[in-house]
Amino acid sequence: MCPGCCWARLEIFCDINISKFFPTTIFKETTAIGGLVEDKGTLMEQSVRFQEDEKINHQQQVQQEQEKLIEGDRENNLDMLRTLYPSEPELVRLCRAKTWVSAFQRSQTHPVEAQPTPLAVRGEGSTALSIAVRSRAPLHVLEQLIRANLDQVGVTHFVRGSILHDALKHRASDDVLEFLVRAAIHFDQSAGVKRKTCGILACIDELGRTALHYMVDRILRALDRGERKTESWNILRLMVEAYPDAVSIIDADGTTPLVLLLLFPKFSAELGGQDHEHEVYCLVKLMLALCPKAVQV
Repeated sequence: MCPGCCWARLEIFCDINISKFFPTTIFKETTAIGGLVEDKGTLMEQSVRFQEDEKINHQQQVQQEQEKLIEGDRENNLDMLRTLYPSEPELVRLCRAKTWVSAFQRSQTHPVEAQPTPLAVRGEGSTALSIAVRSRAPLHVLEQLIRANLDQVGVTHFVRGSILHDALKHRASDDVLEFLVRAAIHFDQSAGVKRKTCGILACIDELGRTALHYMVDRILRALDRGERKTESWNILRLMVEAYPDAVSIIDADGTTPLVLLLLFPKFSAELGGQDHEHEVYCLVKLMLALCPKAVQV
């Protein structure tokens, strides 16, 4: 008699369910060969499904952990960006918008916002003053911005150069330019910078040019148009006297302000050419007297 039949008779005789006392798999395996194979297949399917579920759960956990890490990195990056690139003060925003009345009033009520930001100090950002100069703000606005914070004058940019570069490149008027030159001289003096040492007038831009280079170029362009402004020549003379060594500084093209000045255009007597030549002669003489080494460059 087969084992399956014995278990069946025992259940009938004792009126009990053997499966309660033995594992279901064992009982079913002993009932029939076909049932044994079928139950083993079911167990294998269940085991495979269980492993797949475990694998899916593990992948979901890994994905959740990765998302948490990414979110944490995103927050850290945002914090880093806020540190490196803090939001601009309201005064700077008003200068960018060219709302000069509001900017003037804001600099009076909130002078702390005129303080150069760390980004501007590193030479990568802009001060309220530099934005106002590049936007050709009125002179009284520039005067108020400097009254709010003189340190803005001393901030330089590694590409644009100094505040004087900004004024010359954006065609500031002669009165604005003279004011900024005097402000730069005052800043250097207050900072203890001597005339023959580095200062705002010694700053160069990405082309290796000083403000004096651009000032000479400004005058030459005016002469090309047949214009002669006494104020421009006075500003040039003021810059040379304030920092004579700039006369011998060579730009990326290998040119000094002295060489640029000697390239002035020729004019006929009717256009005042003799007056221009005399003015150039006097200025060249001044340059060589204050900076004799310029001849050897």
